[in-house]
Amino acid sequence: MKTIFFVVNKNWEVEPVLNALTSAEFRAKGLPYPNELDSPRRDGDHRAAPRATYYFGDAQGIQLRAIIWCLQDVMDPTKNASSSEEKYRVLPTLYRDYAPVDLVVAAGTAASVEATASLNGSVLLGGRFLLHDARSFDSTSTSNFQLPGAFDTVLPGGAAPALFGLLSAKLAAAGTAQHLLPVANVPGPVALPVPAIPQVLLDEQSIALGTLNVLDYTKYDQADAATLAAWAATGTAPAVSVETTHGLIRLSAPAGVPVLFASGIANRVGFYGPEATKPHRYTAAFNLGTVLGDMLVALAASTSQW
Repeated sequence: MKTIFFVVNKNWEVEPVLNALTSAEFRAKGLPYPNELDSPRRDGDHRAAPRATYYFGDAQGIQLRAIIWCLQDVMDPTKNASSSEEKYRVLPTLYRDYAPVDLVVAAGTAASVEATASLNGSVLLGGRFLLHDARSFDSTSTSNFQLPGAFDTVLPGGAAPALFGLLSAKLAAAGTAQHLLPVANVPGPVALPVPAIPQVLLDEQSIALGTLNVLDYTKYDQADAATLAAWAATGTAPAVSVETTHGLIRLSAPAGVPVLFASGIANRVGFYGPEATKPHRYTAAFNLGTVLGDMLVALAASTSQW
């Protein structure tokens, strides 16, 4: 039996993801209802337990187990839910009762590195990571994650090229991009060039950039710019998304377990304030769930190929 972990960052992200995965109208073709479902939860319910679990198999037994976690559920509720330090502390506990794990998918909403045209509502997948310590931009931050060798260098996720080839072919065949919801345009002086037509973009070489140790959302645009500069200094391409958690999930995965990321795009980098509205964030997370559903169907049908 193979085991996949989907680790979703925040509780407000995991609930739209699960809405897409469980809706009879919207969920992926061939995707069953979860065997175990513990969502939505009441406000203040911080139980450290998976939100959903799927079992795929036949008369010969279970071939695949998929477990969906919300990272925020596991964190100390007295800590800031954006604390990089606290996330890194608790991430290893997710795997304690589930070894061995065969694949980890780091999932959440993000900004797109492409700032001149909108990818809002799109879902970007890739296999490399870069983290930057941006604590200097947030003088009130109580997060001080530090790990030698973790910052300002590209970290491979370890997923085989064949896995990306499989997912690319399966998502194209399923017409996943055609099922994504469009985002609303943003009026005013920073209006999007055109209403975004969501896409699914997948490249094993794509990099997820991580802005760490920033808790004040109003500092994200400045801090993300510093993360972009740290990436540019490496001379490595292509970076596609910027957020706070994908790279921490990569660092915390069990040794040797491949990790890929799935970013639901809510805004362009540098436009967090005007574009990362609640409708945009919900749509980005829902579309992320749509893609994860088709990924799960593909992986369940092809366990011998990855």
